[in-house]
Formats: sequence, C-alpha cells, structure tokens
Amino acid sequence: MKEEAPLKIDFSEEQECHLIEVAGEISYSVTSLFQEKMDAALKEQKKNILIDLSQVAYISSAGLRVLLKFGKDVSAEGKNLVLCGLNQFVSSVFKVSGFDRIFNIQTDRAKAFEFLLK
Repeated sequence: MKEEAPLKIDFSEEQECHLIEVAGEISYSVTSLFQEKMDAALKEQKKNILIDLSQVAYISSAGLRVLLKFGKDVSAEGKNLVLCGLNQFVSSVFKVSGFDRIFNIQTDRAKAFEFLLK
C-alpha cells in the first residue's frame, strides 16, 4: 500500500499578497486539515490571495470542494484569489471538473503576482 504524502501548508506575505503554499497530496484523509487552514487564511486582512499549488501532486474531489468553498468565501469578502503552478495531473483534474473556468489560474507565481497587482 502506498504511503500518503503529508500535506504541508505555509502562509506568508509577499508583494502585498497573502501567499499560501501547499505541498503534498490533497486527499480525502487531509480534507479537514485543508479546510481548517483555508478558513484561517480567510481571516487575513490582505485583499489579494495567491495559492501556489506547484508542489501539489494530487487533489481529490474533497480537496476541490474545499477550494470551491474558499473561493466563494473570498469572493463574498470582496477579495481577489489566484491559483498558480498546477502540474499536469492537477491541471487536468481542474479541466475535467470545470474548475479551470471557476478560478483564475496562472502558470507560475510571477504571472499570478502580475495579475493580482495590476
């Protein structure tokens, strides 16, 4: 049986944005932790939020639900959200689920900051 990679989520401020760096696998078993961290991120005062998913190897439907709720909450507060760094697998999950039309997704962090700060 394959051992699951632990989920790691780091918060920082960069270029007037709240940066959330996620690493590991966002599977059903870590959904509650992921939800808890996203709820905490929502309390930040920054208007611009960037989630860097470049170190995420896998995302489940449960992880997508957490992101969808987070995106709605961010929008309700009048904040801006951009995702970046999706690998080929995560990108295909977003396309199949239609999430690529729900979220603003940039290829890398530099393009995401450029979009948020224009």
